[in-house]
Amino acid sequence: MNQLIHSDNLDFFNQLALTGSSIKFDLVYLDPPFYTQRVFKTQSARLTPSEIGFSDVWHDTDLSSEQIALTQIAPRLTSLFISWNDNIIPKSAITYLTHLAIRIAHCHERISDRGNLFLHCDPTMSHYLKVICDYLFGYGHFRNEIVWRYSTGGAGKRVLAKKHDIIFWYSKSKTGSIFHPERIPEPRAEKALLRAQNPKGARIDPDNTTKLPSDVWEIPALNPMAIERSGYPTQKPEALLERIILGWSEPESIILDPCCGSGTTCIVARKLGRNWIGIDSSPVAIEVASLRLK
Repeated sequence: MNQLIHSDNLDFFNQLALTGSSIKFDLVYLDPPFYTQRVFKTQSARLTPSEIGFSDVWHDTDLSSEQIALTQIAPRLTSLFISWNDNIIPKSAITYLTHLAIRIAHCHERISDRGNLFLHCDPTMSHYLKVICDYLFGYGHFRNEIVWRYSTGGAGKRVLAKKHDIIFWYSKSKTGSIFHPERIPEPRAEKALLRAQNPKGARIDPDNTTKLPSDVWEIPALNPMAIERSGYPTQKPEALLERIILGWSEPESIILDPCCGSGTTCIVARKLGRNWIGIDSSPVAIEVASLRLK
């Protein structure tokens, strides 16, 4: 089952349909390009620094083929995209959103009845992507907007410094989805622990040093000297994926990462004894992920 696949993820989903595969995923972690309009290059001694990890540049192209595909798999989104295309956002953004909407729709079809989607994005397009997910999953299937907060990165001079990403959690069903918050506890604040030592005002046992997680996750981003750093751009820390996989999968679950990049999801899934499939269209990504998995 554990597979690293060099392919466009849309081709992967289409192949599943053609072969009549019944495979379902308990957890899909989708970390696509963010519409940065940048080309990302590797920064690794193992690879030529000029090698392109992936391109996140989107153009005002003819969308006829993808619009047809979107109409076939998610016809309800057609009117939404027509309204957005009326000089509200750049046409290149429509290209980006159409590209993602098709793939999110395929993810929705392949998530098990107890499964969940984690869509990783940033505030550039998060609000549009949430509307798309509301259309596809249903408004009542939205669970949380998780804020992944980190301290790395530069300081802002024209705008506030950007120190967080957004992760949307959607469940396939309204009830009964896999969720184990007790597996991913957070440490209690020092003030709460001090109050617990006061018998008159204590609400918790002094030995209860952890609590159930909130929707703000304080997890350090990878710094240039991190041991796990591969040099692949936009690599996510293993601690982030460990929290998601522990909290939203079972040992027998199959986990899908349709944009696996440097392979962090695959690596953490293997460490935790889960089944996994990682897909990426970048040959550099597959090379980096293969090296890390070895």
